[in-house]
Amino acid sequence: MKKLLLLLAVIGMTFTACTESGGELDENGNGGNGGNGGATPVKNNIIEYTTTDALPLGPYNPDAFGADIMSNTYENGKGVLVFENDITTIGEQAFYQCARLKSVVLPNSITEIGENAFAQCTALRSVKFGDKVESFGDYAFYGCTDITTIDLPNSLTAIGNGTFCDCKGLESITLSNNVTELGEGAFYHCDALKEVVIGNSVPAIKYNTFSECKSLSSITLGENVAEIGNYAFNNCQVLENIVIPDKCTSIGNNAFNNCKALASISIGSGVAQIGNSAFNECSALVDVNIKSLSSWCKIKFDSTSANPLYYGGALILNESEITHLTIPSDITEVLAYSFYNYADLTDVTFHDKVTAIGSSSFYNTLALATITFKGTTPPTVANDAFGTGDTAREADPVIYVPNGSYADYLNSDWPKNYKQWISVDGDELEEGFTIEYTTTNGAVANVRDSFGDAKIISNTYENGKGTILLSAPATTIGYRAFYECYKLNSITIPNSVTEIGADAFWGCSSLTNVVIPDSVTTISSSVFRDCSNLESVTLGNNVTFIGNNAFNNTALTTITLPNSVTKIEENLFYSCTLLQEVLLSENLTEIPAYTFYNCKELAAISIPAGVTKIGAHTFYNCPALKRVDYNGELSTWCNIDFEDASANPLYQKGSFFVKGVEQTEITIPSGVENIKQYAFYNCTSLTSITIPDSVTSIGSNAFENCI
Repeated sequence: MKKLLLLLAVIGMTFTACTESGGELDENGNGGNGGNGGATPVKNNIIEYTTTDALPLGPYNPDAFGADIMSNTYENGKGVLVFENDITTIGEQAFYQCARLKSVVLPNSITEIGENAFAQCTALRSVKFGDKVESFGDYAFYGCTDITTIDLPNSLTAIGNGTFCDCKGLESITLSNNVTELGEGAFYHCDALKEVVIGNSVPAIKYNTFSECKSLSSITLGENVAEIGNYAFNNCQVLENIVIPDKCTSIGNNAFNNCKALASISIGSGVAQIGNSAFNECSALVDVNIKSLSSWCKIKFDSTSANPLYYGGALILNESEITHLTIPSDITEVLAYSFYNYADLTDVTFHDKVTAIGSSSFYNTLALATITFKGTTPPTVANDAFGTGDTAREADPVIYVPNGSYADYLNSDWPKNYKQWISVDGDELEEGFTIEYTTTNGAVANVRDSFGDAKIISNTYENGKGTILLSAPATTIGYRAFYECYKLNSITIPNSVTEIGADAFWGCSSLTNVVIPDSVTTISSSVFRDCSNLESVTLGNNVTFIGNNAFNNTALTTITLPNSVTKIEENLFYSCTLLQEVLLSENLTEIPAYTFYNCKELAAISIPAGVTKIGAHTFYNCPALKRVDYNGELSTWCNIDFEDASANPLYQKGSFFVKGVEQTEITIPSGVENIKQYAFYNCTSLTSITIPDSVTSIGSNAFENCI
C-alpha cells in the first residue's frame, strides 16, 4: 500500500523525468543517439522502454531493482520507469516473460543483469547498456527470440549459463577481451547465429555453449581458451572450419557432434585429451592440421570418433600431408586411436624406445603397407592396433624387425596374425622360421605343434601354398608333426632341421616327393610309413641314421643312401613293392631284418664291402632280384652273418658279382677259415667251387641249391 501511495505521489513528476532523459526512442525502440536501444538515460534512477502496444509495462518482479518504483508512464512513444533511488542491478526475473517489451535503455549505473532478468521477452529487439555492466546472470536473455544483434559493453566480464539461450534471431556476437567467464549453454539454440568472435580472456567454451547453433559458419576462439566443453558446438551444421588455440588442453565429449559441414580443423599443440564422440558425424572433415606431430601423439582420444581422422581425413603438418610416418623420438607409447582410420598412411616407423602401441591406434589404415620396428625388444601391441573393419587391406602389411630380434618378436604376446606379417629389416631372414607345403585340396594341413622348442605361431594357406610360421628356427620336425595329413602333397624342409622325428609323415598318402636337406642327420622310425604315393626321396649328405619302417609301404622306385649313413634299422623298405633300385651307403656294417621284405620289383642290389650282418627275411619275396653285386672281397663275403636263407640276396637265384666280375667258378681264397651259413644259398650261377685247406668250418646251407 505504501509503494502504491508513493507511485501516486510522483505521477506529477513523470513528465519531468522523461524529458530529462538523453534522447527519445522511435517506434522501433531505437533512440535518437543510435546504438542498441537509444542513449543511456542521464539519471541513474530511470529505465526507458518501448512496448509492442505502446502501453505501460510493469516489471514481472518489481522488487528486482533494489529501489522502489516511483512512477511508470508511457508517453511520446516510450515508457519511463522512475525509481526512488539510483539503481545498480536489474535483478532476478525483473522483466521475466514481459512479452510486450520491445526495447529497453538502462541507466549507466547498472553493473549487473540478474538471472532470468529479461528471459522470454519474446518481442525484445534491443537493449542499451551503460558502460559499467560487469555481468549477465544465468538465462538473463533466455528466449528473447526477436533480438538480432546486441552490443555488449566493454565493461562486461561474465556471461552466465544460458544467458542468450534460445535467442533464435541473434545473428552475431563479439566478446571483448574483458570477458573472462562464458557460461554453459550461453548461446544454446541460437538458430540464426552466424558469426562469433571470442575475446582473449575467455578460458573455456563450456557445456552446450554454442550447441544447436545451426547457422553458425564462423567462430574465432581467443588465444587463451583452455577448454572446449561437452557438446560445445554440437549440431553446428554449417560450421566449416575452426582453429583450436595452442593453450587449449581438452575438447569435450560430443564437442563437434554432427557438425556435418566441418571440413577443416586446426588442432593446437596443447591439446592433451579429446572426449568421446567429439567429432561424431563430422563426415565432411578432410583436413586435420597440426603444429607438432609429437603433440598429436600425446593426445588421449576417448573413442574412435574422438579423433578428427575418424572419417578418413588427411593429417597435415606444415601444409604437407603425412603419409610416411616416423614416431617422434620423445614418444614411448602410441596411444589408443591416434591414427584411427587414417586412409592415406602408407608406412610407419617406430624407434627403439617405443614400448607400447595402443588399442585401435592404426585401425583401418587401409593403405598401410610397411611397418618398421627399430627396437630389439618388441613393444606391447594391442590386439586391434593394426586391425581392419569390414573392408580389408588389399594386402597385409609387412612388419620389418631387426634380424637378430626376429625370434623375440615371434615369441612376443602379439596377435598371431600380426606375427605372420613379420620379416627382417635389410638382411636375409635366418632359415627355419617357416615351413612351406602344399595340399591337394588347397587347405591348411592339420599340423601338430611338434617342432621342439619352436612353437607354431600360425599356419595359413594363401596363394597356392601353406606356410607354418614358427617362433624359432625349426631344428626338428617332431613326433607325428604331419601324421596322417592325407592331403599333404609336398613339403619344403628347411636347412635348420637336423632331425625328423618318429611318425612325422606317417600316412601322408598324397605326398609324392621329398628332399631331405644336408642339415638332417637323423631320420627316425616310421617317418614316411604308409606314404603310399611317395615316389621320390632325396637324402641329404649328412644323414647318419635311418630308423625302422622309415620308408615302409611307399611308392619309391629308386633311392640312394649317402655314404654318411652308418646305421639303418629293420623294415626300412618293407613292402615297397615298386622299388627297383637302391644304392646303399658304403659305410653300413649291417642290413637289418626285413629291410627289403616284399620289394617285388627290386631287380639288383649292391652289398657294401663293410657289411658283416644281414638280418632275417631281408630279401624275402623279392622275385625280380636277379643280380647281386658285392663291393668287397670274396673272402669277406664268406664271413657275412646271414640270419636266414632270405637274408642272402642270392636267395632269389640271381647272378653273383664280386667287384663287377660275375662268379661262376669260385675259388675260396687261401686263409679263409669259415664259410658262414647261407653264404652261397641258391647261387645257381655257380658251375664249380674250390675250397682251400684253410677252411675249417662250413655253415649250414652254405651251398644249398647251388647245383
